[in-house]
Amino acid sequence: MNSFSKQQGSTLIFAMIFLVVLTFLAVSTMSSSLLDEKMAGNTQFKNQVFQASQSEGQGQFDLYLTDHSFMETEYANSQKLPANQTPTIPPEAVDHSSANISKNLELKFVIKAQPPSGFSFEIFQGLIFDQQTVSSLGATGTSSDQSLGINYAAPYDDTKL
Repeated sequence: MNSFSKQQGSTLIFAMIFLVVLTFLAVSTMSSSLLDEKMAGNTQFKNQVFQASQSEGQGQFDLYLTDHSFMETEYANSQKLPANQTPTIPPEAVDHSSANISKNLELKFVIKAQPPSGFSFEIFQGLIFDQQTVSSLGATGTSSDQSLGINYAAPYDDTKL
């Protein structure tokens, strides 16, 4: 009986220590889970903005295939003095307004070059353009910057543009 009375309360101390250790493990696991959730959300935002920027770039390219006026305007503006002209800003081809995504589009003439393959060197010249699409998502700070080079086959005679 004497040894039993000396052991009273030791179980309580071990239980309290075990409870404190379990509490620390639970808090550590919870903070790790919150960090994983934030990383997954940021990855989702990044992919959403990247896809929006890509689709806008492709939409603009498809628009240029049917309407050459934006490239012709930018080329004409680049031939005027001073050499650094403000790039042409074409209208948005894809509407992402419901997703709270803002976009900035620019088309800029870069240089004359060889025409794309399949076009005669005697009749056509290549006009190289840079299409820049920057998309951002609300106040998240997530953005995607996409650039596309376009080689436009234009007649040598600039009056036929």
